[in-house]
Amino acid sequence: MELTRRLLVLAIPHAFVITAPGATAVRLAVEKELRKRGWPEALSPADADLLVLCGQGGADFDSAAQRVWSQFPAPRARAEVCAPEAVGTSLDPSRAALTDLAALRRSDADRAVTQPPSANDNDLNTDGAGDDDGNMDMGGDDHGNMDMSGMDMDLPGGLPMADRAPDRDGLKLDQLHLVLGPALPHWPAGLIVRLLVQGDVAQSAEVSALSPGPGVPFWDGLEASVGAAETGRVRAAAAADSLQRFLWVAGWSAAARTGCWLRDELLDFDEVFPLNPRFSRWLRQVRRSPVLRWSTNGLGRLDGAAPPRLQGDVTARWLRWTDDVAAVLDSREPASVPEPSTNGRSGRNDLPPQHRSSQLADERAISAQASLTMLPSLLAGQELAVARLIVASLDPDLDALHAATHPGATGPAEALQAGPPQAGPPQAGPPQAGPPQAGPPQAGPPQAGPPQAGTPHVHDKAEHLND
Repeated sequence: MELTRRLLVLAIPHAFVITAPGATAVRLAVEKELRKRGWPEALSPADADLLVLCGQGGADFDSAAQRVWSQFPAPRARAEVCAPEAVGTSLDPSRAALTDLAALRRSDADRAVTQPPSANDNDLNTDGAGDDDGNMDMGGDDHGNMDMSGMDMDLPGGLPMADRAPDRDGLKLDQLHLVLGPALPHWPAGLIVRLLVQGDVAQSAEVSALSPGPGVPFWDGLEASVGAAETGRVRAAAAADSLQRFLWVAGWSAAARTGCWLRDELLDFDEVFPLNPRFSRWLRQVRRSPVLRWSTNGLGRLDGAAPPRLQGDVTARWLRWTDDVAAVLDSREPASVPEPSTNGRSGRNDLPPQHRSSQLADERAISAQASLTMLPSLLAGQELAVARLIVASLDPDLDALHAATHPGATGPAEALQAGPPQAGPPQAGPPQAGPPQAGPPQAGPPQAGPPQAGTPHVHDKAEHLND
């Protein structure tokens, strides 16, 4: 027992982070704190012992989070962070819970009692119906005439049997209903994608979104709170955030961690400028990576009907993020710290919210609307790993979209009401023997869902897959 307790104290928590709609600020604070503490982020519940919920969601989000929690192995702990300033006070008790051996054993015993039995746990009743060896009496010599109509054919874990339908080659294959989101790491907050999958190819897709709570979207409020000199820095921080999440999905974890560090440095306005030369080397490494380009070339191509920020393939979209970051890193004119205003905050934030619509918020809202409209046609016919890369390259900001279309909001409301035109037929990627690799040669395949990091776990269409 003493050895077990010592091992628990020495173990480093692996955090599985999921974000509720409207909780971008909380997510950024959590990721920064995890980086400072040296706690790695897990990509699946099987690799995690700490569930971190960023923000508070509705019933659908809570249901998805609870399903993720049920997939955690013991020992496990849970932390709910409701505000950026409460990150430390929320993570400390969960760390202590992972070292409380007695409480962990009680929790594991209670879990074993309340866990519903799987289909494999149902014992066959052979009382009075078999011989002394326990063999079933089939009612005749021909076992092929068994009546199967009364048997429950659910798979282990309560999953339903798959339907069968012709695929694009005319062969009959199983059809599985797969739901991505909303409780996935490095996934757009509030996005839900329902896929009809045959093999590892999505035959069709439906897209929906959860509504965030009241409040100004994070990036909109941040740009409105700083002076004009810092708008480029805010744009670079937003681009670095989207890029590091894309790199996580692509499997390049080392580059993703550096991108997270750069984003945090850009968001620290107490520092004049992030001069660490490591960031410039990181940017060059990402932009010149032949493996990353090869893995994303030709995927998810959008034509000129899409907003400018979304045009091109996956490679073109993540290169735009590197351009936004390079505009700040390559500049030799450090951004100054904004002067505080009379209300203790800076820049234009002392204006009424209806007058603080920003160019960045407009672009993110219009891009989010276009992404929701075009995703079904983009994902149809794509492999699951490619679908994750496409969604990560679009990275729709649903908080900005909700704020722009909410009654009383200003900015791109008129443009969003009409909606962007539909995307053309999905473009097949370059021939590949397997899931796309995106990172240095040692990087693994893109992560697509739990309980394994690279292969989505299938649930019924009324439930949510949580990566």
